[in-house]
Amino acid sequence: MVEFISANITLVLISGIIIIFGLAGYGLKLTLDVKKQEQALKHAKNEKLSYLFESIETIASATLQQQCSVSEATVRLFNLIAMVEQSSDVIRNSMFDSLSNLYVAIKDHPYGKARKNASKLLLAKLDAEREQLESEFETAILKELELVKEISSRQFAALNSVQDR
Repeated sequence: MVEFISANITLVLISGIIIIFGLAGYGLKLTLDVKKQEQALKHAKNEKLSYLFESIETIASATLQQQCSVSEATVRLFNLIAMVEQSSDVIRNSMFDSLSNLYVAIKDHPYGKARKNASKLLLAKLDAEREQLESEFETAILKELELVKEISSRQFAALNSVQDR
């Protein structure tokens, strides 16, 4: 009888040890999976930021080279900067008063289909208003675009160097 109890205790101990090692292995696997997911999320965030910074730099450069109107660039940049702002505090809309002021003044102007459907009289009025605002803010915005371009270029390079590692 003692041998039977001793054999069962040994079997229970061995089974317990196997279960403990199995659970430890499973816990380790879950931990590694979580780390992989965190790295994938970080990589995806960096990819998105890299794309946003590249787009910001491209639009700023095109505007500085007079390939894009100041008002069009303002609307596009303001929205891109807002997306960057959600992901990073490197660029904030509050850093660019002239861009912000022009954006606030023209953000409700019709674009795309809405512009096609708007009356010619309204469009002429809004275009005149936009052109007047552009000339008023252009010098200050071009200075701000130099800063936007510089910040974006630096951040884009930094993100790409981190991803290359």
